[in-house]
Amino acid sequence: MKKELGGIHECRLINNFTWVGNNCFERPQWILCNGVSENSILYFLLFNDLKCDILDIDYKSFIYDKVGYELGESLYGNKGDTYKTIKNCVDNSEFMIIVTNLELPQIGISYHNHFSLIRGYDTYRKTILLLDQKEYHGSIEDYIEYTEREIDTEYFVYQCNNTENEKNRFIYYLPKFHKKEYISVSDVINDYRCFLRKVSTNVSVYQEKFTENLLHYQMNMKEHQGEQFFMLDSLYPKDIYPIFMHMDSLKLIDKLFDIAMKDGNYKVVLREMFGALLQKYEIVRSLIKKATFKDDKNLINRIIKSYLPEIIPFEKNLYGKIIELIDKNELIFEI
Repeated sequence: MKKELGGIHECRLINNFTWVGNNCFERPQWILCNGVSENSILYFLLFNDLKCDILDIDYKSFIYDKVGYELGESLYGNKGDTYKTIKNCVDNSEFMIIVTNLELPQIGISYHNHFSLIRGYDTYRKTILLLDQKEYHGSIEDYIEYTEREIDTEYFVYQCNNTENEKNRFIYYLPKFHKKEYISVSDVINDYRCFLRKVSTNVSVYQEKFTENLLHYQMNMKEHQGEQFFMLDSLYPKDIYPIFMHMDSLKLIDKLFDIAMKDGNYKVVLREMFGALLQKYEIVRSLIKKATFKDDKNLINRIIKSYLPEIIPFEKNLYGKIIELIDKNELIFEI
């Protein structure tokens, strides 16, 4: 017998993004939400910067309010009940995200917790139905396609039962929706305009926060020598998480504009402004990396004194341009 959950299907938009700022923890949630509430993925892409925790807007509360979604706490089950738990969730029409094992040899990680979205099961073929990434051996900068997959039940259960740091139990989540409704693109854009106005008004707070973070990181920099944190957001050290996540969020928005914004002169102007801004931030990222490997505190001082004072006003101008286009009804997404 084969049984599948409704509302779980591929999202062509998200397959145009790399893993940067949109990892295996985020991606199944975004795809699930977009399947339940169409266009909700725009909230995740445009408001990802709230994770930086710089403004007085809580990311989880914001998503709960706008999308009607919450992941909930991680749950733990006994190894012997893995398949039974998966089957019961599908039979009860419950959405389930389960933690599996993934090797990432390209960045020096033997095993890494990976998150898979359960789509159903097939008792006749003895398989689990997923919506998950295709197998790949490339870089996290590569595009990763999420598609419908069918995996041998015994093999999948083994992967669930042997995750990093959890050898006796398997880990899963049961996402919940308190509303399931169509979300209009215009509503998302209007909320984005309000958000950008708030950011523009408080842009100096970003500089202050990044400066404070970098000064803290400067004191403990030597502890992170040899780490691969600059490649994977789940590994970003706490002190520089806000600035790195901010860079990743800008990349997400730039990519969204590239893919979904209606073609025209305004799109060209925005892409050029994003390109210039991201280039400046990439210099900052490379200097942090260099400073870490060489334990060079002067490089951190250089970022604080020279680069941030130049970047932040430039960023404010970009937001002003986006607001101007929204006010003129020229920011049009075609998704």
